[in-house]
Amino acid sequence: CNDNAPGAVVDGDGQFYSPKDFAIDPSGNIWVADTNNNRIQKFDSSGNFLLKFGSEGSSNGKFNNPVSLDFDSSGKLYVADHNNRRIQQFDSSGTYLTSFGSYGTTDGKFKNPHFMTIDSSDYIYVGDRERNNVQVFDDSFNFRYAITGLSDPKDIVIDTLKRLLVAYN
Repeated sequence: CNDNAPGAVVDGDGQFYSPKDFAIDPSGNIWVADTNNNRIQKFDSSGNFLLKFGSEGSSNGKFNNPVSLDFDSSGKLYVADHNNRRIQQFDSSGTYLTSFGSYGTTDGKFKNPHFMTIDSSDYIYVGDRERNNVQVFDDSFNFRYAITGLSDPKDIVIDTLKRLLVAYN
C-alpha cells in the first residue's frame, strides 16, 4: 500500500484519515478528531505526536465518526461522537470519564450532533444538522434550551464578547 497515494487510508501515529476538527488545550497541545480512523490524536505545540485513543465502536471511549471537540475550563476534552449520537468527555490523558446524549428528537437527544463549542461558564453548545438546532447543556449535562429554526446549521463559535455565532444556510 502506498500511504502517499491520493485517497490512501493512513492510520499510523500522526497520520489522518479525514480529520474534521481540532482544538487546543490549556497547555497548548493540539487535539485532532481523526474522524474516519475513529480516534483522537494529541500533539504538542510543535506538532510532535504524543498519544492517540479510541477505535471504532459504541462502548465508552470508542467512536463512530468523532467530528468535533472542545475543552471546558478545567481542561476536560469533549468529543461529538457523530454516529453514536452522544458527547463523550475525557481527561488530558485520553481516559474516558462520562458521556451524555442518545438518539432521538426530544430535548437532550441528538439525530446528527455535528459540531460543538463550550463557553467560559462551561455551557456546552451542540449543533444538530438533522434537527436544525443548537442544544445547550449546563456543566452537569442538563438540557437548558435549544435554538431552533435553523436551516442546516454548519458551525458555531463563541466570540470575545461572549456572543454565540451560528453559521447556517
